[in-house]
Amino acid sequence: MSGSMPKIDQETISEALIPVAPLNEQKRIVAKIEELFSELDAGEESLRKARRQLGVYRQSLLRQAFEGKLTVIWREQNPDLLQTAKQVLTHIESKRQMRYQQQLNKWELNGKIGTKPSKPKPSHEQKELGPNSRENLPPIPKDWNWLRLDQIAVIGTGMSVSRERRYVDPVEVPYLRVANVQRGHLDLTQLKKMLVESDRLDDLRLKAGDILFNEGGDRDQLGRGWVWGGAPDPCITQNHVFRATLLSRQIIPEFVSHWGNGFGQEFFHLSGKQTTNLASINKAALSNLPVPVPPYEEQQEILRLLDEQFTVIEQNEREIDTALKRSEALRQSILKKAFSGQLVAQDPADEPASVLLERIRKEREGTLVWRKNSSGSSQSTGLDKHPPRPAPEIMEDFFPEITAAKPSKAKPASTPSKTDLQAGLVALAIVAHEDGSEHLGHVKAEKIVHLCDVIAQLQLDRHPVKDAAGPNDFPQAMKVEHRAKMQGWFTVRKKPGAKSYTYQRGQNFDRLLHDTEVRLGSQLQTLRDLIGDFALMSVKEAELVATVHAAWNNLILAGESQPTQEAIVNEARENWHPDKLKIPRQQFFDAIAWIEGANVIPTGIGQPVDMKKQSANPT
Repeated sequence: MSGSMPKIDQETISEALIPVAPLNEQKRIVAKIEELFSELDAGEESLRKARRQLGVYRQSLLRQAFEGKLTVIWREQNPDLLQTAKQVLTHIESKRQMRYQQQLNKWELNGKIGTKPSKPKPSHEQKELGPNSRENLPPIPKDWNWLRLDQIAVIGTGMSVSRERRYVDPVEVPYLRVANVQRGHLDLTQLKKMLVESDRLDDLRLKAGDILFNEGGDRDQLGRGWVWGGAPDPCITQNHVFRATLLSRQIIPEFVSHWGNGFGQEFFHLSGKQTTNLASINKAALSNLPVPVPPYEEQQEILRLLDEQFTVIEQNEREIDTALKRSEALRQSILKKAFSGQLVAQDPADEPASVLLERIRKEREGTLVWRKNSSGSSQSTGLDKHPPRPAPEIMEDFFPEITAAKPSKAKPASTPSKTDLQAGLVALAIVAHEDGSEHLGHVKAEKIVHLCDVIAQLQLDRHPVKDAAGPNDFPQAMKVEHRAKMQGWFTVRKKPGAKSYTYQRGQNFDRLLHDTEVRLGSQLQTLRDLIGDFALMSVKEAELVATVHAAWNNLILAGESQPTQEAIVNEARENWHPDKLKIPRQQFFDAIAWIEGANVIPTGIGQPVDMKKQSANPT
């Protein structure tokens, strides 16, 4: 080992012992390993798909919870427990007034030093949620109310870490960083400590029930958080972690935190500051977070139902993780058996490994003689111009596909160009849409071509960019359409009285279709099924699926072998095109579910879809 990086030298490798079986047994071992590994691959992919579907189910539960759908029957059975929104707000206002009076008394007791506490404004004087703010919010029952976070809680931040700060009476306390505050739980395994002035500790100290929100960082960290349980005590937060102390016990902190971790994510992304890979929110943005407030008893019932279902989800996730670990252990067991002679049956008729090794030894000696004489020796053996070739029987053993056929001087048969193949994919889409399905135009055809190109690894001459309508290579599409028109395959015409375009068959359409079917071979049925699924989609649905698929593939190409659903949505929505921000986040999660259900999960093949290059302004 050199420094912190492991290293292995040539001498160590050359001295390693490798078990050598008879050649035919080696072939049987390799075939068996590939057979068993293929079965394991299929099983592991099913497990990962199930885990992703659990994530979709979790999001669906949260959506139903905060739209009041989980507790429809409960409300019908408990009408006497339903408080009006006005009653809830009146209770919160009384708590705000009580807190103000306590702060005022403390200020006066300390000799009126510092800023006098501000008197809280009544709710009718506070800024209400405007109609634009409600557009992206889910519908809620009439007994619920929308309130801003600063109406129901006091929002504070923590202390910055500084080695330059001078202290008078310091005390060392643990503090929470962004890494400690996860989505739906707190990781307290590694708590750091900092010095604070003892007279500031009470103001900074976390209280049981405080709701924590991350200021930002990576996009998946923005606004995530959970509820402080009270230990260790004392404990504070770093300045990158907000805390919200609820004013009323009529609101349950876990209910608010679930909301912030779910639907609150979209609010934070829209109201926070965005860069290429980072995002952040400030106190003002967090203060304006809209929070649905049901009656207290209904909050309890919602949390009970969520905890019940989340327990089942987490148990299933643990079982899936355990099964994946068992699968990996089984791979190692297979390899161990393979290299100890226990995986396949041994055949006495096999040529012994000793004979194979002797042939290799002789071949190696011949190579060494050639190298010696070609390195400047005065003796010539005739081998200095041409190195020795392996014996025919060894060539047959190791490369049967080479020796089975004689060399041919015939030129390879010509195949359709990549432009023609792309035109053929459009032709398949035209056929799929002729039965009265959804409209096929420029945009939808481009999405179909993109998915076919990536999934079948066709390597077309496309260079798609992140467009408002998804992955798009408009110049190449125009080239294909011009080629199709010149060859009489099909034409593109504007629909009368509409802005959209449609495709019409040309006189040579069937010839193009036939050549494409031959070219695709065994991939034809897979692509026909995919195109058939897209034929049932609207243009917007096709755009969304293609965008999410491309975003997912981008992340894998960037090194994330198993990106989270949240990361995929961020790439497809926040890091794609401004127009994508107009689409509710849940629709992106629905597109992920469709991709998984159709078994067209990206594998990191092809080139990434990059941002569209902006043309320079003329000077």
